[in-house]
Amino acid sequence: MCGCPKGFIHGLVIPRAQIAGVEDPQRPDGIWRIAWDAAVKRIGDETDIALVVNPSGLRSQNQLHVHIVRLRSDIRRHFNERRIAYVRSLDEVWRVAAKKASAANFGDYGVLVARQRGGEFLVLVEEGSPEKLYTLWTCK
Repeated sequence: MCGCPKGFIHGLVIPRAQIAGVEDPQRPDGIWRIAWDAAVKRIGDETDIALVVNPSGLRSQNQLHVHIVRLRSDIRRHFNERRIAYVRSLDEVWRVAAKKASAANFGDYGVLVARQRGGEFLVLVEEGSPEKLYTLWTCK
């Protein structure tokens, strides 16, 4: 096996069409729901789930992919409020993330989606890798 502890999850959801990434206007809204449903099956507790798309400058593939990982347990209190929005539907993620990134003058940005205890989804934009900053993305 890989040597990772039991419960470690790191998966990917990739669209069938060639979509570059967060910057591509053809990015599918439905990818967030597909990724969320897959994460619930693997991780279970929705407050542990993080979905992440890294910025174009920090990805190794020129193909959109959503990382399914666990949110770090200590991280919620460290989220920077100026880059966070809340949505009820995952179909709103791309629109809201683009608006937040524009307001922060981010030319290139990553997106993290997590579930709030009240049921809404938190959408965070970050110039760096939200995956590395806020999740348990590696076990080594």
